[in-house]
Amino acid sequence: MTVQNFLVLGMGRSGISVAMLLTKQNKAVYAFDKDKALVEELKNAKLVPQTVINIKKLNEKALDNIDCVIISPGFVLPKSLDKVIKRRGILVQSEVDFASMYCASPIFAVSGTNGKTTTATFLHQLLQSCGKEAMLLGNVGEPFSDRVLDISTKTKVVLELSSFQLEHCPNLQCDVVALLNIAPDHLDRYKDFEEYKRAKQKLFDCVKQKGHILVNFDDQNVYDMAKGRERVLYFSTKPLPINVDGFFIQDNKIFSQKNKVSKEICDLPKNLLGEHNCSNFLCAVAMAQLSHIDLARLRDSAKNLAVPPHRIQFVGECEGVQFFNDSKATNIHAVLASTSSFLEPVVLLLGGSDKGEDFCSLFESLGHNVKTVISFGAMGKKICKAAKKCGFYDIFLTKNLEQAFLYATKIAQSGQVVLLSPGCASFDEFVNFEERGEAFCDLVAEWIK
Repeated sequence: MTVQNFLVLGMGRSGISVAMLLTKQNKAVYAFDKDKALVEELKNAKLVPQTVINIKKLNEKALDNIDCVIISPGFVLPKSLDKVIKRRGILVQSEVDFASMYCASPIFAVSGTNGKTTTATFLHQLLQSCGKEAMLLGNVGEPFSDRVLDISTKTKVVLELSSFQLEHCPNLQCDVVALLNIAPDHLDRYKDFEEYKRAKQKLFDCVKQKGHILVNFDDQNVYDMAKGRERVLYFSTKPLPINVDGFFIQDNKIFSQKNKVSKEICDLPKNLLGEHNCSNFLCAVAMAQLSHIDLARLRDSAKNLAVPPHRIQFVGECEGVQFFNDSKATNIHAVLASTSSFLEPVVLLLGGSDKGEDFCSLFESLGHNVKTVISFGAMGKKICKAAKKCGFYDIFLTKNLEQAFLYATKIAQSGQVVLLSPGCASFDEFVNFEERGEAFCDLVAEWIK
């Protein structure tokens, strides 16, 4: 059957992108968004073609004559409609999956609870600086559908994939996939941690027959999820067991290991902060190696690595107090990785909007270097309650990020670090984590000038 009639659910950036791609392929496109006026606004602004048909009500009748449903990452399919789709045998895809059908280039996909953007960015930098054509697409910012028709067969596509994008990927085939880590996240969307893990595990189904799966040897959950899979390679921040093939770090150098023989690849960059960032870079180097890039050029490229902003980003120093922006840390796992990166005493800014996590697990695991926590935003009171329940009493409640920052400047002492690592989404006060991080940087700049 020729698939001609498509229903796009959710008209955010990826929805707009795939609608444009569909019309370029002469497909009939229907669109629905919870904001009923949005599709018409987008058409009037010429962001989607006039031929796109706006579905006013999402029900069983809306699926009449639909061959395929494409779901945007932020759209949650109602269970009642999901049953109808399955009963009728309608194909369901993500935007990334549909775009991949028009891509004949090698694809390198990265997923994980934390570190996806950092690792994908590192890989993209390495490929480009080694003279390879490369595009960085997916969850990192630019939708795959926006660029897929411009990609040559020589281009290496680096895809950052979220669990939402992986939920519906029946066609995506990658040369290399890497799973960095797995920890509870997005529990406001998933029933439990196990359901979230199952979504992430679908990454392993997206590898070509002769492709490779890269797995973090140091993460027990990830290690267990990859059991029974073929062509698995491991990466670790410590030397791997001699009978395990993969990549590891020893004495600030990266090595590959195959058939019990190890070989030095390159030095770790000196500007990496935290073991988790070393792991991210290691994974990027491993993926670059699997793309067969020149080793000498790789070594040179590693020396000039740029760490993405909002990820333990040094912002400034005033009277011996250092300020770091880790706004991208939107879950507990990320906060623990961030705080463990410092030997100095830490004043931690924690708060934002709810993602369904239990903050008792954070306070039970925080290192002794975290001296004070300042909570803020919609989750502020819940965080305070969890802290006191776990016997952590050096915590102060503030209304918003600005108040939290100002209080931190009053109590932080020379030799300490003020760290924004919020452990929450940003939507109570900001559009996204980038806006939150930039606001923090502005507050620091104003304070130290």
